[in-house]
Amino acid sequence: MVTAGSLTSLTGSAAAEPAIYTLMEQSAPATKKIAVSLSPKRLRLDREESKTAGWTVTNEGSAATRVRMFGCQPTSHVSWVVSDRGEDVTTQVRSASYLSPLLAPGESHVLYVRATAEKDAKYGRTRQCSLAAEQEGAPTTRLRVAFVIDIRRSGPQIGVSLNPNRLRLDREDWATSRLTVRNKGAAPARVWVRGCQPTRDVRWIVRDPRKDVTSKLRDATYRTPVLAPGESRTLRVIAKVSKRATYAKLRRCALTAEQVGKPATLKRVTLKVAIRRD
Repeated sequence: MVTAGSLTSLTGSAAAEPAIYTLMEQSAPATKKIAVSLSPKRLRLDREESKTAGWTVTNEGSAATRVRMFGCQPTSHVSWVVSDRGEDVTTQVRSASYLSPLLAPGESHVLYVRATAEKDAKYGRTRQCSLAAEQEGAPTTRLRVAFVIDIRRSGPQIGVSLNPNRLRLDREDWATSRLTVRNKGAAPARVWVRGCQPTRDVRWIVRDPRKDVTSKLRDATYRTPVLAPGESRTLRVIAKVSKRATYAKLRRCALTAEQVGKPATLKRVTLKVAIRRD
């Protein structure tokens, strides 16, 4: 039976104070937490082209730690190289033996992953470098990211646009449309533009930018200057309606463009003119 005296001896200050002191001296356990990011996460590559992404780990815990970073196994059509401050660490990363330097709370470390598409890479294929990171000795902190590569068609590519591609004109009226050709490939190129043959009721005039090149388009002898990758050239296509034009008839200026010597790049556009009643 517990008496008032015995209860006092258990809960009195002499017994309780050492226990409270012990609890106050104990520090909170260090937390284990990391963050992983990849920038960019997705890239498009031409054949024999290389691009790099940054793979970053951050210590978000409350104690210094090292991070194990691994993955990026070999794939077909794309080769991967992982570097740490200029040193190739691909083998260590693939064998899961790579450890980051000791990271203080809030500190980050970056590895760079370079992807190179092989010369025989198949178009339209996607390749992936799967990456993982975990705090040393703490597998439960493991996080995964993936570096994705899309292999796009390399070599000659052009873009062609006509704005506007349809006009409504009265008799003896005229208007202008702009034909823009763009080099979308990875190398400088010239573009062969032709077409816009004579039609009834509408006279077509093509200028580059002020010089009349109509006859060259019809003779298929017009070439743009050399266009750098991403560069464009704009021609002005002028439509003039005759005073005896037939109402409600569509007249067409058909144009084609292709990279010189590359028939597979052929693109077609058509400017249509509707003749309306006065």
